[in-house]
Amino acid sequence: MTTRLERLTRPLPGTSVSVRTAHRRVGYTLAALGLAAAMVSGVANLVAAGQIGGGEGGASAGNLAWSFGLNTAAFGTIKLAIATVLAGILVRQPLPIHRMAKRLWAPILVMGYMAVIVGFFISLALSGDPADVALESWTQGFQFLGEGLLLAGISFLLGAILASLREGGGEVQKDSG
Repeated sequence: MTTRLERLTRPLPGTSVSVRTAHRRVGYTLAALGLAAAMVSGVANLVAAGQIGGGEGGASAGNLAWSFGLNTAAFGTIKLAIATVLAGILVRQPLPIHRMAKRLWAPILVMGYMAVIVGFFISLALSGDPADVALESWTQGFQFLGEGLLLAGISFLLGAILASLREGGGEVQKDSG
C-alpha cells in the first residue's frame, strides 16, 4: 500500500516518461499566486515610499512591515512552485533516486514554507506596532530560515533527479552492453 506522498512523488509501475502529471499545472498556479503577492507587496512599498516623503512615518512603517512579510512569503511560494514542477519530473522517471535526497526534500520544503508563512503572520502583527524590535527580529529570522530551507529542499530535489538520471544512464549502458 503506497502513501499519499509516495503517489505524488514516485512513479506508478509501468509509468511512461511521457505521462503528463498535475504537478506542472499546480506549480504554475503557485507561481502565479506568488507573483501576484509580490506585485501587491511592491505596490505597498511604493505607497510606503510616498508616505515617507509626506511625513506619515508611522503608517509607512506599518506598510513596510506587512509588505516585507508578504514579499518573502511570495518568493517562498514561487520556490514551492519550482519544487512542485520538479517533483513532476520524479513522478515521470521510473528510476530509483538517492536515499538521502529522497527522504529529505519533501520535509525540508514543508518546514521551509511553514517558516516563511509564520514569518508573514508575525509581520502582520508587526504592522500594528512597527517599533517592536523583537517582532521585527522574529519576522526576519523565520522568513530567512524558511527561505534557506526552501532552497535546501529544492537542492535535495535536484539531487534526487540527478541521481535518478545517473542510475538510469548506468542501466542503459548495462542493457546495451
